[in-house]
Amino acid sequence: MKSFNIFKKASILLLLLPVILLVTCTEDDDKLSNDYRIINSIYYYDQVQFDSMLYEYEDNRMSAILGYNNNGEESSRVSIEYSDNDSIMMVFSYYMDTSMVVTSKKVLKLDGSHVIEVIYYEADDVLWKPSSKLTYSYENDNLVEFIEYDDQSGDWMPNDKTVYEYDGPKHLQTTRYKYADGWQIWEKLVFTYIGNNVDYVLGYVYDDGSVIETYKTGFTYEGDLMKAYTDYWNDNGSWIATGSCLYTYDSYNNLESYSFPIDGLTYKVEYEYEQGSGNYFQLLDYYEYDFFLGIEPHPTKAVERDSIPILFNLGQISRQ
Repeated sequence: MKSFNIFKKASILLLLLPVILLVTCTEDDDKLSNDYRIINSIYYYDQVQFDSMLYEYEDNRMSAILGYNNNGEESSRVSIEYSDNDSIMMVFSYYMDTSMVVTSKKVLKLDGSHVIEVIYYEADDVLWKPSSKLTYSYENDNLVEFIEYDDQSGDWMPNDKTVYEYDGPKHLQTTRYKYADGWQIWEKLVFTYIGNNVDYVLGYVYDDGSVIETYKTGFTYEGDLMKAYTDYWNDNGSWIATGSCLYTYDSYNNLESYSFPIDGLTYKVEYEYEQGSGNYFQLLDYYEYDFFLGIEPHPTKAVERDSIPILFNLGQISRQ
């Protein structure tokens, strides 16, 4: 599963997709009950910084994400606009040759605090050309279904569907389907817990009517803080480790960094925070995290993990 997670994380940087938030707080230190929001992320490969992102806020809502190269020059920009309380538009620009060029945008449709639809557009001269659409369904604030559509000559054609099953707040299973003259199951994850923490996840692939136990991810903790996970591949009944990811935290239990190996070298992301609120989680592209449904830690603020230590609810997007 590590190969999936590595490319998933790398795509976050390339596509300027925000991430979600997770920290803890205790009664021992009043400072730990304060809210924190991410203001900077710094990216390293082989201990050399190659990119960074600066997050700007207005009225406790994120207003822009600015990307910079290793020379400190602005290389990308996401401008964020709000329409009342029912939609958000994010416009993506990249520095090309001598100017910043608008390349794409996405529009999020809201129902209360829930994101129920995201439509992606590509810049086509002076027009916006729709390219894909995501829809989300909820039950009792749990995200229960996610469907991805592609634009084909002006019609939305279903492509991929993910279904989530729960036992109360605990996410028990993720099932993924591909569309080919109807929905065909092709992959499934099953979650096993120790207390409220996910101990390991087993991945199954469906192939010509057979169900094959293919991969596994195991998680380690310090208290309720996830410190690492390791991915394994099933090699004829033997679990072979294929990769791992390490997490560190600051004195307020904000995620400070995560790192994992690529081709024998280390890819690392570090985060900086300030006190304050925002809507970082609301701007998340769910499909970057949908398979594990957010059990991996990401830069965030303190409220969530008091009640749900590692697994939390994607439906509750209004609190950060």
